[in-house]
This record gives sequence, C-alpha cells and structure tokens, in this order.
Amino acid sequence: SIRRQRQMCIRDRDRLMDAASVFVAFQREHIGLVENELFPQAVEALSLEDWNHIKKALRSNTDRVFGENVKTDFQSLFDRITA
Repeated sequence: SIRRQRQMCIRDRDRLMDAASVFVAFQREHIGLVENELFPQAVEALSLEDWNHIKKALRSNTDRVFGENVKTDFQSLFDRITA
C-alpha cells in the first residue's frame, strides 16, 4: 500500500540521516586531529627543504581519488542532485 511505502521511505531516510550524522562526526574529529595535532607538529619538525620536497611532490602527483575524470563525474552528480 501507499502508506506502507511511505513508512519505508521515512525509515530509509532516517537510517540515511543517522549514517550521515555518524560520518560527519567522524570527519570533524579527523579534521580536528589533523589541524590541531598533525599540522602543528609538522610545522615544528619539518625544515624549509622538507617543505620544498613536499611542494614538488604534490605538484607532480595526480590525485587518484579526485583527479580530473573523477572530479568531472562528481560535478555531474552534484549538478543532477542540485537541479
């Protein structure tokens, strides 16, 4: 029935929202750790030469997760979702 389908959609939405909340909390904790622990330690521990090596490596390294093709795919998905 339509009522049963509606109830299933509400339950699915609630489960999705719960999972999204857990994911967001984890990401916030991770970002906080990187910003408050890792970066300050890196600033103190790494020399200018180290930072130059890192900069050079980042410039020459293509992002396997969010490279150009993937970026285009995600932009297309984003455009469809927000249309």
